[in-house]
Formats: sequence, C-alpha cells, structure tokens
Amino acid sequence: MLHIYGAGISGLTTAFVAATRGHKVCVYEQAHIGAGASGQALGALVPSTLQRPIDTLQRQGISQWPALAAALAQHAQVPPGSLYRAWPAGGQLNLSQLFPAFEAALRNLGVTLQPPPAVSPPGPTLWATGWGVKDDIPHTTLSAGQVIRLALPPALHGQIPLCKQGNVYLVPAWNGTTLLVGSKNTPTDTPITTPCPRARAELRAAACAAYPALSEAPIVGEWVGNRPISAPRLPLIRPVANRLHHVAVAGLGGIGFALAPVVAEAALTALYHPEKATHPNR
Repeated sequence: MLHIYGAGISGLTTAFVAATRGHKVCVYEQAHIGAGASGQALGALVPSTLQRPIDTLQRQGISQWPALAAALAQHAQVPPGSLYRAWPAGGQLNLSQLFPAFEAALRNLGVTLQPPPAVSPPGPTLWATGWGVKDDIPHTTLSAGQVIRLALPPALHGQIPLCKQGNVYLVPAWNGTTLLVGSKNTPTDTPITTPCPRARAELRAAACAAYPALSEAPIVGEWVGNRPISAPRLPLIRPVANRLHHVAVAGLGGIGFALAPVVAEAALTALYHPEKATHPNR
C-alpha cells in the first residue's frame, strides 16, 4: 500500500499515476481535496524561458499535462476539454473541474480517501502536505501567495489572454468574465489567513499597468494560500529524516501545478526504485 499525505496537486497526481499503474493507494487529507494552497492557485501553466534545471523540469511537466488531463478525464468520465485549456491559447487548468475529476477518478480506481490516522502506517509514504512539511525539509521557508479576482468590464470579456506583468500573472477565469491576478509572495513565519492590503494594492497596480481599464474593476474575490519554498529548488523529492521509505515533496513555491507530473514520476521512482533515482528527481 502506498500512503500519500496531502490531497493537493502533488499528492493527487502521484496517487493517480500510481493507481493507473496498479498500486494500491490511500490518500490522507484532514480537510478536503484542494483544501490548501493548491485550491487557492491560478492554475496557470506558463513555460519558463530560463535555462536553469528547475525551468527545464517545469517545461517538461507542462508538456505532460495534455496526456495527463486526457487520462484523468477518461477515468473520471468527464469531457477532457473541461479540465485543460491548451497552450498557447491559454495554458490553464480549470481548478473548479480538476479537483472533482481527481476525486472521481481516484475513487473509480479504488483509491481510498480518508482523514489521516493518529499513527502513520508502515509502507512507502509520500508527504505532500504543503507547508506542513516545512520542518521535515531543510532550508525551507514559508510564504503566502495572494490572489485577487477582478470583475472585468463587458468590453474586456474574453479579451484578456493569460499573460505576465513583471512577476505577477494575469489569468482569465474559465468563463472570461473575471481576471485572477497573483500571486504576490509574502515571506512569513506562520501561516497567513487574512489577505495583506499592501499586496492587494500591488496586484491591482500590476493589472492596471497592463490594462488601464481595470483601475475601476471591483474585487469580487480574494484569498491567500500558504506554501513552502525550498532553497535550492532541487531535488523535487527528498527523504524524510529518521523515516524509512518516507519521502517528501520539496517546497515548490508557486510552480507545483506545472511540476506535478514530474513530481509524480520522481516520487514513485524514489519510493519503489531508489537505485534509479538521480538528481534532480531523487
């Protein structure tokens, strides 16, 4: 039995890939699927143009999403187009449909979804609990990624492409009537639950710099998701101290959706074929 703690994008993707390969899997989540930072994300899959190892893996992960989404849709019995908007027309995941599809697909594959036990059961284990693994991975800091949702004026409905303004992403919501703007990373020692006014102002300023017509656009949604950022970013999967056959997802800091397919392969290799695990996936 493969035990996976955390039903965010890394845990769900690994569980799905493992189950399709015949592994028995149990996913533990104390709240609900997508309850952490993954559920407060933009769902954007924008290929990096940099040439660092992490950027190469990011592009590799993005290239695998069409096939992953197609397989997920098949097992969840939903239309593939409901999950994924293909790059370069969008490069975006429809999170409102993605997480229910994961839940349906995993149940159809016989994966158990339940609250975490008081004592971790024996067996290969992946810890993919977001900022919950901060103490288990050295050189990891906590940040809060903030997002605002702007209601678009009618003239801009469906007219804004997924783009980047400085370090801020502008991501059109699936129906094209609202715009997700984020995320502004705020270093923190403890999880943040209340949006920061200063970050809110900086996000709005970035949106207005790209589209001045957004200066009067009302904010119709706002949230913050806490996540770890590891330095260095690699390897993606690291052993958990003093726990045999336990590995943890390193802090990916805002690029977890793009890396999820690569994380799944790296995690399964580290757990079942450690002799084949090499940097940066060990």
